[in-house]
Amino acid sequence: MSLTYINKGKWLFDAIAAAGYRLAFVNGQWSYNLADEAAIQNIINTFNPLPLAQADAIKQINAAVQVKLAKVTAAYPDLEVSTWPQQMAEAQAFTANAAASTPMLSAIATASNQTVAVLASAVLAKAAAYTVESGTPVGQRQLYTAQVQAATDWTLIAGITTAALTAIGV
Repeated sequence: MSLTYINKGKWLFDAIAAAGYRLAFVNGQWSYNLADEAAIQNIINTFNPLPLAQADAIKQINAAVQVKLAKVTAAYPDLEVSTWPQQMAEAQAFTANAAASTPMLSAIATASNQTVAVLASAVLAKAAAYTVESGTPVGQRQLYTAQVQAATDWTLIAGITTAALTAIGV
């Protein structure tokens, strides 16, 4: 008997190794211990690469979105980015009522020699732009992750991943 290899992706070799066997393609032939042939063939026959392909694809898509979002905030120190929710809340409150309490915006306005009104307007404009810049890759992540999760054939997942990475633009 000789092994009947069925391509099931890079994960198959990991599964064979995890079971304590070795399978390698050397000089155009499969190399393995003949005593292990039946066990290796069983792993090949029963191995399902779909969950591993899906997990790898989702990991790649998430990483690409993380890189894309990091580019959006790269011009700002992390500490400043962490103040954005408060700045946004104060800007919205100020826009609704000029007498609203705006401790952070007031401090920023004073230190940067501008009025709270001008700063609040700038915060709202930047927040709107950030929403679009960050919302697009987040939406793409959701779209392509859903496609990966819905896939029933592991061989299609590479194409979905390539389309996702291209769309995200990383």
